[in-house]
Amino acid sequence: MLDADLNARYWRYMGLRYTRRDGWARIFLAATAAATVASWSLWAEAKVLWQSLSMIAALVSVALPVIDAPRKVETMTDAQGAWLQLMHEYEALWIERGTLTERSLTAKFASLREREVEVSKKTAKLPSDDTNLADRCYDEVVSSKGLSG
Repeated sequence: MLDADLNARYWRYMGLRYTRRDGWARIFLAATAAATVASWSLWAEAKVLWQSLSMIAALVSVALPVIDAPRKVETMTDAQGAWLQLMHEYEALWIERGTLTERSLTAKFASLREREVEVSKKTAKLPSDDTNLADRCYDEVVSSKGLSG
């Protein structure tokens, strides 16, 4: 349950991060393209600046399709939703644990664990090495559940 909560938080933050980065990159490209065309006469005096911005804009425009942030954001959003659903189902299982037989409890737990594997497979190729963000999410989970770290 706590792992599902942590993962739901992590993928939400990662999705927001990639959405913001993609948005800023697109704004930069649009502003650079518009400014380049609109001010050709002014750029003649700042040739190095103009050339540098044009080169950076070209690199960003080539990198955007390779990075494919919209696809990653969609996968991160799906992962966040799947982990959140798992967290709710783990919470429900925790509440029901006293009313279920051991066999039924074990079967439901095993089913949830199988779904965890499926969600983890979908995120395996996503960037997930931000240990500072993971620590932040851990602290949020601990705080929200009233646990001590």
